[in-house]
Amino acid sequence: MSNAKDLKKAVKRAKLLANGDKFSGPEPEPHTIKTRLDLSKAYNWYNYACDVKQMVPWIIEFMKSSGKYTSQQISTYRTVPESRTVTTVGAISRLVNIGAKIPSETLEWAHKKILKTLTYAPISKKGELVQLQYTTSIADRVKQRTSNIIADLEDELDTFSRTDSTEFVPYDYMKRNQIKSVHATKIVAYYTSLQQELIDTISGKDDQLKEAYRKFTKPQLRKYLTFVESIIAAATSISQVNKAVRKPRKPVEKSTIQLISKLKFLKESSQYKIASIDPAKIIRSQSLVVFSTKYKKLGIYVASNPYGLSVKGTTIIGFDPVLSVSKTLRTPEKMLPNMINNSKSNFNKVFSEITSITIPLNGRINEHTILVRIF
Repeated sequence: MSNAKDLKKAVKRAKLLANGDKFSGPEPEPHTIKTRLDLSKAYNWYNYACDVKQMVPWIIEFMKSSGKYTSQQISTYRTVPESRTVTTVGAISRLVNIGAKIPSETLEWAHKKILKTLTYAPISKKGELVQLQYTTSIADRVKQRTSNIIADLEDELDTFSRTDSTEFVPYDYMKRNQIKSVHATKIVAYYTSLQQELIDTISGKDDQLKEAYRKFTKPQLRKYLTFVESIIAAATSISQVNKAVRKPRKPVEKSTIQLISKLKFLKESSQYKIASIDPAKIIRSQSLVVFSTKYKKLGIYVASNPYGLSVKGTTIIGFDPVLSVSKTLRTPEKMLPNMINNSKSNFNKVFSEITSITIPLNGRINEHTILVRIF
């Protein structure tokens, strides 16, 4: 192999070949592209069955029909080395050309890839490849980075849909790739719609979705839904972790920073996949939920006055000593996600139903304590 990129492509193609007839057969028809899963399978078919030479004319036709490019840009694309063409853009172009309905965010991603590819046109007198300067706004860079992350996740989802199993751990992937809160938030939004799509399919509420996923059994769809939900949960945790680790913004009142300056707490727990909120939010809040990772105790501080809670050194002050209590969680891995995401009324209801012994809180916060949430 000439380089790492060629090797990666060869490995991917080998995996496709190993799946045999799954990617053989006729070209995908536009009316069959109804879900993201359908779109992912279509990408694989084009990547397996077609080469870049076939895709370049498709992209040119896509550029013409979109109305987003000048005649010079279209002509310029013809001079770009084929090695610079992104095969997924070729697949998207072909699907659009034959009448398939493609999500707007996917089309936007394809247009940005085309503009990037145009910067590789040979511009010297000798026809040598010269890369032009390519500048993007911060918003564009965020979108591009998010698109790349989602592309990786879609590959894993596609693998899971074909093999019904995976060793991929979304949370570990996001930590390893240092995904930021701004990307994590967009990932949650992207996959929440897919989550609802699968829920509606399993419940049988939508006949079109039922038809689109007809090749999958309900147990398979439930497993797929669980995998999608693990991505959403991981992105949500990553977003919260990053916000907690990030240096708190300077509040309007300088005294707030001074109040929390000596507070010791656990910023993040990889074991329970939860992170602390910004400690500045404790000041003047009416209640604070905490979790001790050392003793597996979930507690809630309730303010004793209308001015709310505050902090003195490493201690919470201004709480009601009778109402502020903690309970031991026997299965925190299962209970914490439900407790964290509940409304205040639901939280209180679930907390009251915990049968372990109630213990009064003393206000002390230490390096084993996660600042879970405030009300």
